[in-house]
Amino acid sequence: MAEKKKSEKGVGILVAAALLVAITVGALSWYFINGQTNTDFLKSSSAQSGTDNSNKTGGNSSGDEADKSAAGAGAHYTVEKDKDGNDIYKYSDIPIDFENMQEINEDLYSWIYIPNTQIDNPVAQSKNNDEYYLSHDIYGNYSIYGTLFTEHYNSKDFNDPNTIIYGHDMLNGSMFQNLKLYEDKKYFNANPYFYIFTPNKVLTYEIFSVFFNDDNHLMYTYDFKNKEDFQRFINKAIDRNPKTANIRKDVEVDNGDKLVTLSTSDADNEGVRLLVVGKLIDEQKFDKK
Repeated sequence: MAEKKKSEKGVGILVAAALLVAITVGALSWYFINGQTNTDFLKSSSAQSGTDNSNKTGGNSSGDEADKSAAGAGAHYTVEKDKDGNDIYKYSDIPIDFENMQEINEDLYSWIYIPNTQIDNPVAQSKNNDEYYLSHDIYGNYSIYGTLFTEHYNSKDFNDPNTIIYGHDMLNGSMFQNLKLYEDKKYFNANPYFYIFTPNKVLTYEIFSVFFNDDNHLMYTYDFKNKEDFQRFINKAIDRNPKTANIRKDVEVDNGDKLVTLSTSDADNEGVRLLVVGKLIDEQKFDKK
């Protein structure tokens, strides 16, 4: 009888352990899939309205006005076509509620939106710890997702020769995971633009280079304020093997331009980073409200 009770007790322990593992795995799976911070409430009222003007204007053809509920494409904007027939947005106001955002966390200073991706997020810069937002959300809580961020090497006005924005490659497609879409040549060709919003500006960037790089710190590797060193980075970005990189060769880039480089780790290759590099092609300024 004693042996039987011991056996039953052992089975009970194993069952309890299995249940604990199942609950833990389930919780972690939910966290990885659904646990990132929701920032939809940071959209401005015009961005949230979702008014459909397509019946009045004929949809999103060139020159039409639109008012959509997506954050980055949320405010009123005009859709134009570039020479390849791709949409490019001209905004009439700022679609992000910066006043609300900076009341939550004054480190949040800009917003990045890439059409046809999940990248539609605030960007932070810590005052005293460049690595802080690797592991903290917009509220300052610990988070495996972190927050998109820049380092103190960059100013917050995007007037530097090259601003580097960092974000994690998350399994659920959040943060900068969708940058991997640009590895596909067809996708790269059809989605050339991304947009950065500040409290008084909309900045439009044309992506001209997508390539894999080692994980050496770019700000330690290049002095971007030095024209020759900056040109060295540009040459590296555009002189790539077409089998391992996507380059827009008809975009002229030199060391007088302003760039933004989007940087994420490659979860499949340790010590490798994916870089998506855009050139500033348009700057719209708005009075602060």
